[in-house]
Amino acid sequence: AQIRRAFANRRREKDVLELRLARAMPLWIEHEMGRKSAKVVLDTGTCSILPTTYDAAQIVDRLDGKKTLRKLGADRRTAKLCRELLALGALKIVD
Repeated sequence: AQIRRAFANRRREKDVLELRLARAMPLWIEHEMGRKSAKVVLDTGTCSILPTTYDAAQIVDRLDGKKTLRKLGADRRTAKLCRELLALGALKIVD
């Protein structure tokens, strides 16, 4: 399922800030208190580990398909993280 989502996401990708996204699989956020960095970890499938900022990881945690990334206050780091997660099939685009 993760691979199918990844290819479907690539066909539909547009300005990621205008997309409504939702998590499509379990994700973990690893964050050391007092630091600005974090890691988003795919719990299944490819088990990828994506370094990012804690702020970007928090926005990914809030993705429920109801608001666009822009309305959630996403910055360029969040957009980059979401593009990577879409390419891995860890997020889905909500119509």
